Amino acid sequence: MKQKYDVVIHLGTTIKEKNRIQMLKENCNTTENLLKCCVENNVKKFILTSSGMVYGNTEYLPIDEIHPKKTKTNYGYSKIINEEKCKTYSKKYGIEIVILRVSSVYGPGQNEKFVIPTLIKNAVKNKVITLHRYQNGFQLMDYVHVDDVCNAVIASCRSKVKCGIYNIASGKPITVLDIGQILKKILKIRRIIVKEMKSNTEHYFYDISLAKKKLKFQPKKKIDRKTMAKIIQYYNYKP
Repeated sequence: MKQKYDVVIHLGTTIKEKNRIQMLKENCNTTENLLKCCVENNVKKFILTSSGMVYGNTEYLPIDEIHPKKTKTNYGYSKIINEEKCKTYSKKYGIEIVILRVSSVYGPGQNEKFVIPTLIKNAVKNKVITLHRYQNGFQLMDYVHVDDVCNAVIASCRSKVKCGIYNIASGKPITVLDIGQILKKILKIRRIIVKEMKSNTEHYFYDISLAKKKLKFQPKKKIDRKTMAKIIQYYNYKP
């Protein structure tokens, strides 16, 4: 580094689950390299974007930061490893570490394979909203707008809190059926088809009181007609 920096924000990650070894190399080695670079250049603060996926099966709701970590995915496992790396560097070198466990992000620009863009695309194309597999309609989820995630990162940079782990979410559960009903009104879709999911439904929503208290984080976006209409407009989907 030729310049002096006060904080490093680590957003990079891969979510490809097929190759476990490759995922661990890409996600964990990158974090290790960044932490080493911070030590070498005397960077005082490091912000890691982790994931709500570190928790795995839900033992109680809402999920807080002390909830057991029993991830079911390689991605979640890589995030746990990264969190532990950060803790180690914090203890050994005194780097201020802020870990943000981000829930399911949505908003303009999201890859179309994710839930909300998929629902919109299929609704426009087929004139029917179909909820199936993990989108069985009744699962409570916690979607956080990308703008709120950005604000959480900014709040972490400005905060005087030296170290901590924080859930970053909306704190308000919603079902995909609820989202479908909003899209139905906007796009004037006639019906919603719900297909039952074979396995038991897991619910995921988060306690964000610690982030509110320590980081002064306050989510401002919610999934409503106004927000969804802007996302539809971004993708230029026309009924």
